[in-house]
Amino acid sequence: MSVEHLFGLTHNLWSSNAYKAGLKQGLQPVAAMFEVAIPLTNCYTCIRKRTVVNSRYQIAPPTIEEYLELPNKT
Repeated sequence: MSVEHLFGLTHNLWSSNAYKAGLKQGLQPVAAMFEVAIPLTNCYTCIRKRTVVNSRYQIAPPTIEEYLELPNKT
């Protein structure tokens, strides 16, 4: 169920990813568009702090800095 909420939020934020908007596999980079939309949706969730998924499970998302932090390669 929470995954469906994430897809709904992604659909609402990035309406160009909606199949109803005319996405056609083979003519447009559909997978690449979703690969960009999902991390951007995660960033939105980190900044906004209140989404259906957060409220449902009563958890706080990481800060945007924590989310975007790259692993230390030492």
